[in-house]
Amino acid sequence: LNYAYFDLMKITLKCLFTFEKQINIKKIDILGLDNESIMVYADYDLIYQVIYNLIENAIKFVDEKGYIKFSMASKENIIRFSIKNSGQGIKQKEFKLIFEKFYKADKSRSLDSSGLGLGLYLTNSIINMHNGTIKVDSIEGLFTEFVFTIRANNNN
Repeated sequence: LNYAYFDLMKITLKCLFTFEKQINIKKIDILGLDNESIMVYADYDLIYQVIYNLIENAIKFVDEKGYIKFSMASKENIIRFSIKNSGQGIKQKEFKLIFEKFYKADKSRSLDSSGLGLGLYLTNSIINMHNGTIKVDSIEGLFTEFVFTIRANNNN
């Protein structure tokens, strides 16, 4: 890993700008960007990929005129990053499966017709490489939320 200090909010904004067109087409409300800067010591390119994958999934599955909400916090050397979107949600029985290679939730729906089912697998792998955790929470028909935690630095 190529560790460096960087601002988690700035990298999130950079990722969001790449999806500006899709956000505007679906009329998605973006919430939670008023967080303070949170510095993290991690691999910039890999964390960028994690945030990119999570935003891409949120945009893909958010309902039209829905919302995507970000939350970031730092406590006792742990960074907590959350991305939550309104929409159809994920069945609880699929929570562990979605991080497996090539797994695509609810294959009968066309919402995830693009992609290979590698995004969340790679996201999970990258977070594990950083000795972090990632989990999903969802209520069908309401929301899906992905939360990852990583250490703010390598001192503890």
